[in-house]
Amino acid sequence: MAWRSSGRFQLFCRSKYRHPVLTLVPRSTTLDRYFARVKSAIKNHPELHDLVEDLFSWFDIWTAAVRASPPTFQDPITSSSLEVRNLTLGELERGIVRLRQIVDREYGDAEMMRRRIPHGRFTAGQMQEALTSRLEQAYDPPGTLRGGGEPRHDNDFTDIHDIRIAPTNEELLCPLPPYLPVFLPSAPHHLPENSMERHLDIQFRLLREELMCATISVFRPSSLYADYIASKCFYSAISWGN
Repeated sequence: MAWRSSGRFQLFCRSKYRHPVLTLVPRSTTLDRYFARVKSAIKNHPELHDLVEDLFSWFDIWTAAVRASPPTFQDPITSSSLEVRNLTLGELERGIVRLRQIVDREYGDAEMMRRRIPHGRFTAGQMQEALTSRLEQAYDPPGTLRGGGEPRHDNDFTDIHDIRIAPTNEELLCPLPPYLPVFLPSAPHHLPENSMERHLDIQFRLLREELMCATISVFRPSSLYADYIASKCFYSAISWGN
């Protein structure tokens, strides 16, 4: 059911919380981070695809309304200069389009898996073996352990004790994705398996990324960073029984 025909758009227009910059941005940001951290989100909750489609349709209607002359939607952004309005709408549109692309891709993959793979065809052991193989192929170790011995930037170290909590200028501008170890026993890692050092290394790096990702993502190339995080998804959220 379309947003406009369902009446939800008109209801939103009549509400007192109708400033899209204050309502749409938090929702799209929350969904973006949720999809990045929970790999099975679309698979387990396909209705989220419809939610994102609704957000996209609503944004399209609202954008056309505030760009009209005269504007047909009462919104504070219509009192801004044309340059500021176009800049704001452009930034919002990039975020919404990227979110929709991620959801469409994941939803399409999930639908394809449901159609082509009979339930129970692969065992949990086979799935874990396939995942381990994929992680090993994509593994890019930290610091001087990388190919050629060249770190990503001046805050990319093998030992977490050498890493500054706050990102450095070189780290903020680095086009390469960060080293985020996967929290799975079979995943590749530069420290011994089942060691306390490995456990602390993983926890530190993931917690630091969780703390800094909002700031760092502003400076890093958005599409590269978002696609990397979305594909990484901190595989610790995977449930082999599902």
